[in-house]
Amino acid sequence: MKKTALLLCSLFLLSNFHLLSQQVPEGELNQIAIPQHIQLLNEKIKYAEDTEDWNSYYNLRAQIINEWNNIDPQIAALYKTTNKMENNGVYPEAPQVAIGDNQPFPNTGMLWGNDFRIHAGIANDISLVSARGDTIYASALRRNFGSSADTIYIYKSPDGGLNWNLFMKFFITLPNEAVKVELLDFWGSSGPSYLLMFTLYSDGVLWCTRITPAGSSSNNKVVNGGCTDFSVDRNYPGSNYRCFVLYDSSGTLFSKRSDPTSYATVWQDRANLLANEDGDLAYGYNGSIYAVFNGAITGNLYVTHNYNYADPTGWVNRKTIENGSTDTTFNAEIIATREDTSAQQIAIVYTHNYVGTTNLKTARKQPGGTWSSPYNWVSNSSLQFKHSNLYSRKVNGNNIFQGIFNRSNPGNATPRYVMYKPYDGSSWVGSIIVSDSSISPTGSQNPVVIELPGGAAAFLYAGSNGKYVYFDRQDWATGVNEINLANPDNYSLNQNYPNPFNPITKISWQSPVGSHQVLKVFDILGNEVATLVDEYKEAGNYEVDFNAASLSSGVYFYRLNTGDYVKTMKMVLLK
Repeated sequence: MKKTALLLCSLFLLSNFHLLSQQVPEGELNQIAIPQHIQLLNEKIKYAEDTEDWNSYYNLRAQIINEWNNIDPQIAALYKTTNKMENNGVYPEAPQVAIGDNQPFPNTGMLWGNDFRIHAGIANDISLVSARGDTIYASALRRNFGSSADTIYIYKSPDGGLNWNLFMKFFITLPNEAVKVELLDFWGSSGPSYLLMFTLYSDGVLWCTRITPAGSSSNNKVVNGGCTDFSVDRNYPGSNYRCFVLYDSSGTLFSKRSDPTSYATVWQDRANLLANEDGDLAYGYNGSIYAVFNGAITGNLYVTHNYNYADPTGWVNRKTIENGSTDTTFNAEIIATREDTSAQQIAIVYTHNYVGTTNLKTARKQPGGTWSSPYNWVSNSSLQFKHSNLYSRKVNGNNIFQGIFNRSNPGNATPRYVMYKPYDGSSWVGSIIVSDSSISPTGSQNPVVIELPGGAAAFLYAGSNGKYVYFDRQDWATGVNEINLANPDNYSLNQNYPNPFNPITKISWQSPVGSHQVLKVFDILGNEVATLVDEYKEAGNYEVDFNAASLSSGVYFYRLNTGDYVKTMKMVLLK
């Protein structure tokens, strides 16, 4: 494993105590400067975890707890001292394996062209995760209203979705009710492989069920009560078997991490992210964790990070991405590339309500840079967009993001489609339809996207009213999907490529409707130097070459004007 010592220029405390009664300004965190000698211990702990030197790791944890006890016992209390696996006892209220029902059975087969129907019943919540090789796991939660138990089905495909079997079946007896299920594949570069199933109950208890490849399972509580929603990072590679949960408890967000040697049986070190809600979590690389969430008071959208494996004292002051009133921004998703912190690309996509229109917006952080201003990810005044989901493959250095979302007529009216939108390493590209035309996806449940080791994106979604669950792959998309490649959701003018250039570069743009379009190039003084397009064009994706062989080196601008849309971009000619 790569050995990296974390430079902690400044660390701030998110204390669990006396926060709700304090008047903390919105957009700020409760901060306490960490003494230098504790910062040094943090650096050593990080290094011990990177190198999997567990004797040093636990000795250092005991030291840092003792040091905090001498300064502030409330801070020391954030750390859980045990490094022993908790007893996998029998919990009658936990998800229980349905005896006799965990044997594989053949899938019902391919329906409606290229979409597999992998679940034949109602699904109130779904999840999809990529495991080692081409193995995929999918889950479907069936709320059995009026019955004696809810049921969780876990399906497994060993070959990238070509064949599916029922892997395990769990039931949850009343009065407990399952609200949400999320899968996380938990494996390292060496050692055991596990599938984790996180199950949130209506009474606020969050369970972690650890499942072996053979199908045996054990349960442990992550949160004992009061949990209303949670997020885990399905993309986490688990190189040292560390796991993170971000959860909501009555409008206050908390983070919690597992002990790295307990294989998700010991949950420790709860940190308080104050009066926030609707959070999402992303793992970067070498211990960096990112969180996006709404402020519970104003509805502003925030992002924060922790560069020390989500140590409770490591979360930094949150940054405001967008100002908004309650219910202006919600359901944010965040994703990060698997690179060192200075090289990470990070993206946020979130639902935005504006004058009765529901669109999706995005903000990005380029390597070593600052966050961009929010801009439209997909928008159209005559359509509705929501339920975004993001994924990045578990490969260090991979800078490709996968995105998926629902598109419908206003008021969530049919037809409804599942749309796929990837990030190619430098920009988001146009979206395409991946749901089959004969299926109207549910409007109340998120579709899910992953990326397989070979690079193909894969999708899971539920049919109308949650009936049936379908699987599809990017490289299976045919027919209507290919037609919709020429139908983007909103205007977009992309950065030219390459940039800087000499002497030829490509300029591309998207148009959701037909219009007269003009694309011109200007020098730094505003003088027009070229007209590349001046004609009517149908809706579609376009690209044109610009040859600057006759121009001198310098900064130039290109502007697209469609009547309803005007945008100018900068490019650099270097000879």
